[in-house]
Order: sequence, then C-alpha cells, then structure tokens
Amino acid sequence: MYCLKQSQRDYMNSDPFYRLCIHENVPANDIEWEHSLKFAGRKIQEIFACVPVRRIYNRNPSAKDKAFHQFIAFYRLLTSEDEYKQRMIMKYPKVNFYVLLSDLQRRWDFDINDFPDVKKRVLKYKITGDAP
Repeated sequence: MYCLKQSQRDYMNSDPFYRLCIHENVPANDIEWEHSLKFAGRKIQEIFACVPVRRIYNRNPSAKDKAFHQFIAFYRLLTSEDEYKQRMIMKYPKVNFYVLLSDLQRRWDFDINDFPDVKKRVLKYKITGDAP
C-alpha cells in the first residue's frame, strides 16, 4: 500500500493542481494521484512525486505516459519554492533531480513548452515552502 501522510493528503486536496489530469487538463471523477518516482526501489512518498492523472493513465500506463508523469514530477519539484526544493534535495542526496529531468527530456523529446496548459498550472500552483 502506498501511503502519504495525512498532512500531505490534506495539502494535495487543497492544491488546485491536483484537480485536473495532466494529460487532458480537464476535471474528472476518476482522477488518481500516481506515485511516479522511485528511490532505492521504493515509491517516493512526497507531494512532488505524485501527479494527477485519470485512471486510464495510471492503470498500466505506456512507457511514454510513465515517463511523462516522471517528467512533470521532476519539473514540479524543480520549480517549487526554494525551501521545499532544498528540503527534498537534502532528503534524497544521492539523487540528481536535474540530471534525471534532463535525461527524460532528451530520451522522450519532452519540452514543457509543448504542454502549455500543464506548464501554466505547474507555475501557477507551485509547491510552497511550507508543504509537508
């Protein structure tokens, strides 16, 4: 079972970023929080690592969909407020999030500018420094 702390769930429930699927940018009744990243073989249980997707993109996603979820998670972390970003970087000192994002961009030819609606949401609803 993948468990977020109650404070994390509360934060995500109040964050408008999580109300729309990152693929379709529409509200839907079947939006789930996909835990898109792993560290040391375990799912990362952090706000930035969860992305809102409709069930069809979460249950048995294609490799490209999974890579897109990771791309958005890394992008969201690296555009978050500095206090949160630094806390996560210190919590995972062996992970170079910048390199991982760059690798995804290069491998899958992802560019955030190709997803203007998601880019706008990520920048508008930055993870705040006081996020759990």
